[in-house]
Amino acid sequence: MIKKTVALILLICFCMSFTACSDIIDVKSNEYGFNDVETGIGYVLCGRAVYALKVGKVYARDEYKNEYCEIQFEEPLRFLCDNDIDLPRVYRASGEDDITIQNFNPIAAFLYLEGETSLFIDQFIAEPQYTGRYDVPGDSEYTYALRDAMTTEEPVLFTAPTVDEAVADYIVHIRLLSEDYPGLYYEVVFWRDFNGVNYLLDMNTNYSYLCPYKLTYRLWAES
Repeated sequence: MIKKTVALILLICFCMSFTACSDIIDVKSNEYGFNDVETGIGYVLCGRAVYALKVGKVYARDEYKNEYCEIQFEEPLRFLCDNDIDLPRVYRASGEDDITIQNFNPIAAFLYLEGETSLFIDQFIAEPQYTGRYDVPGDSEYTYALRDAMTTEEPVLFTAPTVDEAVADYIVHIRLLSEDYPGLYYEVVFWRDFNGVNYLLDMNTNYSYLCPYKLTYRLWAES
């Protein structure tokens, strides 16, 4: 009787394992990303400013055993990500528009210091119409000031700063959040040069824009 019970348990475990594996679709890698073998949908790697907020379950695997995962709050037929826990890069279906600072439409942001680990230090809260919390004052004016500086003004620098150009103590990574892409964030970097000039770096393009005084004051309570 015991042997039959053990055999039954092993059979159930095997079936569950097989079912779980069969849920993972096969994709084929290419120079831009990968293709879904069954649907023919191509996925393209987004720019290096775009990351997933939270990695979900494994959705696909390519011929090199690289795994691609679902993203919480995003449809897998639109977006997937790799399974890097720290910085999960995002792949968009080829029919989706490329994500840029111009079309991301940020409404809030998380602020981090980056080192061996990411240290959360602050946030810009979205307007109550997005949060539903009318008792909590939003500070989306800073998010919008950043957005406007990077979408309505021209960049002033066209290469990323080197370690000799940026003051290490004045670098803040700003993870922008969007209602249009609820599972993703778009990373912008605040940095200061040794002349005291403050910039916003678009990680997608490596272009830097002058940072508005309002945002600098919010970050550092100084000019």
